[in-house]
Amino acid sequence: MEKLYLLALQNIHGIGPVRAKSLIAYCGSAEAIFRLSQQKLLKIPNIGEQTAKLIVGGTSLRDAESELHFCEKNNIEVISCYEQNYPNLLKQISDSPIILFKKGNLNLNQKMAIAVVGTRDSTHYGRSITEKFVFAFVQANLNIVSGLAVGIDITAHKAALHHKGTTTCVLAHGLDRIYPPHHKSVAEEILLNGAWLSEYPSKTKPDAVNFPERNRIIAGMCVATLVVEARPRGGALITARLAFNENREVYAIPGDVERHSAKGTNELIKQNIAKLVTEPEDILADLNLVQVMKKETSNKPLLPLTPEEQQIIRLLQDKDCVIDELLLKTDIPPGKLFSLLLDMEFKGLVIQLPGKKFKLL
Repeated sequence: MEKLYLLALQNIHGIGPVRAKSLIAYCGSAEAIFRLSQQKLLKIPNIGEQTAKLIVGGTSLRDAESELHFCEKNNIEVISCYEQNYPNLLKQISDSPIILFKKGNLNLNQKMAIAVVGTRDSTHYGRSITEKFVFAFVQANLNIVSGLAVGIDITAHKAALHHKGTTTCVLAHGLDRIYPPHHKSVAEEILLNGAWLSEYPSKTKPDAVNFPERNRIIAGMCVATLVVEARPRGGALITARLAFNENREVYAIPGDVERHSAKGTNELIKQNIAKLVTEPEDILADLNLVQVMKKETSNKPLLPLTPEEQQIIRLLQDKDCVIDELLLKTDIPPGKLFSLLLDMEFKGLVIQLPGKKFKLL
């Protein structure tokens, strides 16, 4: 029953999370707030006439009942900030939502979470780096959190799924839809080994104002945030600064100083908001997760190799080779060779050196 009143309170316009928690503390429970008369509500500090009217005579309770029915029908879990299954780290920030909506079976406190965010205008370099870091994070048993947006976000989700890891998408709208719509297939796959998360009830559209608000959840539920590519202004920088302000670790991949998509990350490093990282191990070591990763991966069986991968390994056993040598000696089409080498990097079989030279690990 209390959850009904919490949800109704969250849905009242003008009552944000901080104010809601203050009201609950003052009155003893969310239900107690709705049991008060308008006259008594007006005696509570910071409760104006308009807010008191909305509590007493508004539609928030009726809307909350309808929302709970929708959630039950659509397998959406409604989690209050007073429950154990609410993300532990998110509870620590003052403006965390009093209610979250979750779809998917992932226990949000089962694994340590790390945010991977960046620009929608990502480059091939940015996407490749994202895949490399996410692979290492999956190996370290981290939950990859991002926003399902075009660019770095969707790359992070896809990489986590590809490597059989868990991933959570935090959405800026209700869980009755997916935005952008063309990411629906990825979102559906996330439900198999991850979760959708939002503070917004159904029928909430992905309005622009929701995205910066959503980013505090991404930053707040994670032990750290990695920014791969970011423009001088954008959601990734908002997430990074929110994480920094909550004393969470922030990391950034440095980029070409003349490239617009790297200006934000370079500025985060320049301002000492983010630590410069070039390898996943930089982050894992900083978070004391390197030994964890080694323990979890040391007993894994070797992955079966394709004939093409075996051919590449035989060539690299003799010497390190630049990409042109591998193209010449293998007769593998360029596109397929690049894809194979990237996958072999993920598997920890090869490493790329400067000058597009590859070395066997």
